[in-house]
Amino acid sequence: MIRCVIADDHILVRQALLHSLERDGDIQFVGAFEDAGQAAECAVKKRADILILDVAMPGLSPFDAARLAKKSNPDIKVVFLSGYNDDVYVRRAIEAGAHAYVLKSSDARELKLAIEKAHRGEKHIPMADRFFNRRIEETALDSLTAREREVLRMLAEGKTVKDVAVILGLSGKTVEAHKSNLMRKLDLHNKAELVHYAIAHKVIFVNVPQH
Repeated sequence: MIRCVIADDHILVRQALLHSLERDGDIQFVGAFEDAGQAAECAVKKRADILILDVAMPGLSPFDAARLAKKSNPDIKVVFLSGYNDDVYVRRAIEAGAHAYVLKSSDARELKLAIEKAHRGEKHIPMADRFFNRRIEETALDSLTAREREVLRMLAEGKTVKDVAVILGLSGKTVEAHKSNLMRKLDLHNKAELVHYAIAHKVIFVNVPQH
């Protein structure tokens, strides 16, 4: 039995995947969440085999959640589920320790295959071969520490320095220092530039209303 935890902020997606993947009896979901951080905590606590994360969710970055889970339990295999066949997302998933990256345009059979391969310790990232043929240009974002990326995301989401300090359990001076460092590294000069950068580099995600 492969024990899985899933995080996707769309309840219909979660329900559909749970129903589809548990039918065969060799996959069991021990947790389903709309938040990547909660999913990572559950996966570690329940010693799940597989952590399935949507790449674009509010709250803690799925990539940071993957790192936290693997730091606590290196045996956890991470499968990213994504609507984006994009170098930025694929690269960040690989850097976060992904064993698989599955597009949402795929059917449930491919996701099941990816889960089974990840459980065996094998990789299932079909689009990764394009990274072997050319060098992906490093960006200033790569120079940020994990904490600086976290502060960047929260500030871009509209939180104040005081809000960030409370959430992360840091002093206001420490958060101000992180803010100053990240803005210097990214050559940003005001809040508007910070938000624009975060959106352009997919640090935060903007939901476009559907009509």
